[in-house]
Amino acid sequence: MDHDQPIAHRPRASGNMSQFGISYDLLVWKSNIVREGFWYSAFQLLKETDQFSLETAGKLEGCWVLKQDFAEDL
Repeated sequence: MDHDQPIAHRPRASGNMSQFGISYDLLVWKSNIVREGFWYSAFQLLKETDQFSLETAGKLEGCWVLKQDFAEDL
């Protein structure tokens, strides 16, 4: 891939993201992330934080959610 071209003129990425008009320079092999244990380790660390929690009620019951306070960013 020619990295001297502006991003808009680079060839589109193959795979699922190209259907959304998204291109990228680095292909992440999701299966490697899972197989090598990176996702398990990262998920365990996330579960220990106050910002990441398992919802126990409502429409997101059973989902892990990253809490964000958008009011602080305004």
